[in-house]
Amino acid sequence: MCSSTFVDAKGRPSFQALHHWSTAGLSIVYYAFDLLHLNGRDLLREPLDARRAALAGIVDDSGVLLSDALPGSARQIESAVRRLQLEGVVAKRRRSIYKPTSRTSHWGEGISAEEMTELRWVKPVLVAEISFVEWTPDGSLRHAAFLGLRDDKPPREVRREVSG
Repeated sequence: MCSSTFVDAKGRPSFQALHHWSTAGLSIVYYAFDLLHLNGRDLLREPLDARRAALAGIVDDSGVLLSDALPGSARQIESAVRRLQLEGVVAKRRRSIYKPTSRTSHWGEGISAEEMTELRWVKPVLVAEISFVEWTPDGSLRHAAFLGLRDDKPPREVRREVSG
């Protein structure tokens, strides 16, 4: 599995820049992060560590980049993401098998019960107005932009609205 992205002048991935492919000074790169099949062999039941080891051998000098693991606690990973100015991470357990699904995203599945205690759960107190192009199949907003805070609507009254 791969993801394409642009890399900025400092070498940071910028998925947002993909939407502006003609932007000068950016080069496109491909990051490989998982390997599900190899030479006709199904790797879905292999642990992630084994799949990534096989992937590293394939990527080698191909020009495709292998995404690096960010080891540590949830707090350490969050700190590294902020320090490196990344847009986010894909969290998976190193010993997990791949479970295909019809949904494109399962936020938080790779976080253990212990790590969940380190996360800070919040209740909404502000309402933001967001413009977007469409809802994705997994319920996320595509091409979202923050327009501002709304003080005329309490959070408990917010409902999912359809674009345009």
